[in-house]
Amino acid sequence: MNAEFSALEKLAHAGLRLPTAPARLPTLLEILEYSENACTRLLAFFIDTTQPHQLHDLLVRALLATVGKEPPSNTPITTLEVRREARTPKDNRLDLLIRTDRYIIGVEHKIGAPLYNDLTDYATLLSNEAAKHPSVEVMALVLSVWPVATHALKGGFQNVTHHQLREQVQRLWGTYALTAHPSYQLYLTDLLSTLHRLTTRPPMDQQTVDFLSRNETGLRHILALVRQADDDIRHRLEKVRTDISAPADFKQWI
Repeated sequence: MNAEFSALEKLAHAGLRLPTAPARLPTLLEILEYSENACTRLLAFFIDTTQPHQLHDLLVRALLATVGKEPPSNTPITTLEVRREARTPKDNRLDLLIRTDRYIIGVEHKIGAPLYNDLTDYATLLSNEAAKHPSVEVMALVLSVWPVATHALKGGFQNVTHHQLREQVQRLWGTYALTAHPSYQLYLTDLLSTLHRLTTRPPMDQQTVDFLSRNETGLRHILALVRQADDDIRHRLEKVRTDISAPADFKQWI
């Protein structure tokens, strides 16, 4: 073995001793491989003050607080309707339509998909609903993982991020914790933690970051060799599959 490969082998062994980011325990929703629809259903459940979670108006109050519309603490909020997939005049679907005695709140919830929705159509739906209840104020919100560009917000919609909602829930939490159903407290915490993780990662050890930065060119060359080796192995396995006339999806030994 020449000196270069000997040095690389020592580097590979030394790399096994580098600190790694601490493993994060999965949330229940992560274990279940949650979808955007599942998270929206959970939000609807916790927003609905008539449901048995005993968190009362925590979620709807936190949602209003993100846009500066939180009523005084001695004024409870009661949801009169929480509608999922509310049909619009153009036969689109708004994720959540929430009605209280003071507000009509429309929420379009975005986790993975881009904001391609017809917000103007959604706004028409909210206006039509408000016309049935003249004393209410309309709030139109896009709830998202990352901030949405201002130019993408149409029809009076405002953007609220999961982080902003979580901050308001945490601020209000103490007022509700003693009366809430213990199981549903855990479910809400799991939901908020899952959404929070979409924008956060455990930090890397700074010495490791510095090492990777100083040696980026050489390490990228090594990675290119690894990819080349992987391609070579796949090519050889494909030749074996062809030689034994195995079907393309044959996985027993390959």
